[in-house]
Amino acid sequence: MLPFQVNDAIQLKLIQPQNRDELYSLIDLNRVFLREWLGIITTAIKKLITYLFNDLKLNRVIIQCAESNIRSRAIPENLGFVNEGTSRQAQWLYDHYEIIVTNSLLSSEWQECVSK
Repeated sequence: MLPFQVNDAIQLKLIQPQNRDELYSLIDLNRVFLREWLGIITTAIKKLITYLFNDLKLNRVIIQCAESNIRSRAIPENLGFVNEGTSRQAQWLYDHYEIIVTNSLLSSEWQECVSK
């Protein structure tokens, strides 16, 4: 499945554990450009969801985000995902545990959204 070509300019790849710190640092240093990146991420997520439902025939997709990450949480909310709840202290990030919000989308919900 991966790497997955979204369009001519965007390709999704799995992040390797050895690249984790570099990626977090890059994001942290470039927060000013995060708004533009979220548009790119939303486009990539839409394409990936369509692939997961139409080609792989999955019934359900889950996106999890840190509760404190408002911009990341906006992506599944804007794509019609349903909030399923939170998991307390579910992920260690930097120097503390984060509450993780779980959102899901069913294939039937995505097909209905796409057809509008």
